[in-house]
Amino acid sequence: MRTTAIVLTLFLWGCQNNESKDQMLNIDGADFGLSDECEITINDDGTLYMELEGDEDITDSLSEGDPSWDWILYPPKFYIYDLPVGQGEHWEKDINLGLLDKYEIGLYLMNHSDVTGTLSRSGSAIEFIGTVDLMGETKRLHIRSNIQ
Repeated sequence: MRTTAIVLTLFLWGCQNNESKDQMLNIDGADFGLSDECEITINDDGTLYMELEGDEDITDSLSEGDPSWDWILYPPKFYIYDLPVGQGEHWEKDINLGLLDKYEIGLYLMNHSDVTGTLSRSGSAIEFIGTVDLMGETKRLHIRSNIQ
């Protein structure tokens, strides 16, 4: 039996210029910026694929200049794989512990960390506001990217 897999992408976006104030990956007030190599895809079935990574230069500055971040070796990466969100330009999704059991959602910073909060899209902006559990400590997490 021959199986053919077809993945159709409805939208594919990268992150815009890192210097924009509309772009951020902020953990407890420390803004890691965003790398230009981010990806946000909404497939034709309405599922979201998203990888947003902090900027390497900003991360290096934070790890060298701020004792609370001197333990990190590379930028944090926020990820969501195959989460159903629909295809509209305006939506809001509650990211809770129940969803974490069903979908790959989290922040990778030296290890995989659980996140909870609200993910939303409003026109060209996609945003997550919530918390992340970093090695047993709950930290505020705010991520925002413009969709090109």
